[in-house]
Amino acid sequence: MSDATGHSLKPSWTAAGIAFAAVLIPVALTAQVGHRPGSSPYSDLGVSRTISLYGGYMQGEAGEAGVGPNDGPVFGARFEQSVSAPLDVILGVSYARLNRTLIDPTVGPDDRVVGRAEQGTIIVDGGILLRLTGRKTWHRLVPYFGGSLGVIVGTGVAADSLSGFSFGTHFQVGPQLGIRWYPAHRLSFRAEGRVQFWRLSYPPVFLAAPENAPTEPPVLDPAINTDTDWTAHATVTFKLSYAIGF
Repeated sequence: MSDATGHSLKPSWTAAGIAFAAVLIPVALTAQVGHRPGSSPYSDLGVSRTISLYGGYMQGEAGEAGVGPNDGPVFGARFEQSVSAPLDVILGVSYARLNRTLIDPTVGPDDRVVGRAEQGTIIVDGGILLRLTGRKTWHRLVPYFGGSLGVIVGTGVAADSLSGFSFGTHFQVGPQLGIRWYPAHRLSFRAEGRVQFWRLSYPPVFLAAPENAPTEPPVLDPAINTDTDWTAHATVTFKLSYAIGF
């Protein structure tokens, strides 16, 4: 499948979600009864506050015009505070170096793509997580899911002066799920998947006939497109977490 500029879209990330679910659902449904205290797979978690460092990769949509930032590495940090037996409040900041397609909207489709660029983005968000095993671990594992919202801010790209498109600052929101493994009381490793949604804004020139090829179609067909466009982005990250409160 290709976008409006002919840029090849990445394969679906549905399989990753299925794999996470295959791990999380059996753990959540396992009964916590029927075990003697010495043989129970459950143990008290006892952690109320953690900090995490993480890295991963984001893969997503470039939008109808094919110019949005879509895939690249992600690095960040997150703070978590337990507020009840199953709930954590989270606050995070991350940096993603994403790839983008550059276009010249003043020419026809055959000559429109002029190259690629890297788009730096800073993401600041907060949200909640629900621990499916509450204040306990199951065989040292804690599956969870939740959601977050915040903003994503794009750094400047000099080549954008050609097209008039600028990523700018956008509201972003999305769900997440993952699993934690506690090899030690304070230390944990996590694998997490999340999907983030944000909206792109296009300049008017994208909806107008090309200045240097007026008989050719514009970047976006004004009969079916608007100057805004929601895109989805899936991210898989791996975290190293340390407890700073109990």
